[in-house]
Amino acid sequence: MTNQNSGDQPKDMEKLVKNTLKFTALLPIYATLFSCGGGGPATPRVDQTTVEHVPVRAGSQRAADGVWFGSNGQGSPAFALVAPLGMWTDYTQFFFADNAGADSYLATYSGYLTLNNNAIESTNVIDLNGILCHGMRGYADASNTLSSEFYIRRNSTATTMSKYRLTYSVENNRPPRLDDLHGNYSRKARTLPGYGAYDTSTAPRLAIDSKGGLVGELRGCILHGDLNIMDPEKNLYSLNLYAKPDIGGICAVGADEVNLTGLASLVTLPNDNVQSLIFSTNGVGRGGKTLMLAGSVPKQ
Repeated sequence: MTNQNSGDQPKDMEKLVKNTLKFTALLPIYATLFSCGGGGPATPRVDQTTVEHVPVRAGSQRAADGVWFGSNGQGSPAFALVAPLGMWTDYTQFFFADNAGADSYLATYSGYLTLNNNAIESTNVIDLNGILCHGMRGYADASNTLSSEFYIRRNSTATTMSKYRLTYSVENNRPPRLDDLHGNYSRKARTLPGYGAYDTSTAPRLAIDSKGGLVGELRGCILHGDLNIMDPEKNLYSLNLYAKPDIGGICAVGADEVNLTGLASLVTLPNDNVQSLIFSTNGVGRGGKTLMLAGSVPKQ
């Protein structure tokens, strides 16, 4: 996809786009991820084995950016992070992550989606193994609750599909503040309430300073990077991250230092009683392979 430059757009276009994004907090999103090269002109609804095409609905709307919580097809917790629509672009980035046990999350899919009127499409969806799949289809519709269903067919011959059910979180309504991020993060937040010192012995662990600078360790990787506010009214941060193997360890994104970019949010996960930093990122490694890293680390 290419960015749409708008040097000749009126100055108040920024305000118009921002107001449009706010409106989308009332819109549910239904989307389907198809196998590589799949998809047609109509918006499909999908169950575990069949595809039914339904007409695209009229309207001018945008996909809601922010944090989504729910579950995957196996019933395990999952989250999605969706970036704001670019000011002069027609696409926005999204990330999925699944719970892998012990509050550990693995990145599963990432890509870019667009909205043509209210028909959602994506031609750039990549899975954890770096495999490119095409054809996300769906639609946005007005409802009291913003929710979504995603079906992911892993290959062109699969007869069953992975399913996600996600709901737009009220955590999005809290204004972001770097001061809120400031502190130490580890699982000691649950076992030792009030423990504030940086955990130097066990991973995952993170420390974030008052300017959004981040250091830590997660899944065998030494991390450093920075977080920045994206929208003063949305609890969502951009994350620029560098990851490399710990001494004697095996890093989840390989043996080289890699630059990963993505999204993060400070939230209380469903059925939890402490805040956690959740994030999901991707980047390009050796040989052009797409690499992904996600996590959830409680704040002490």
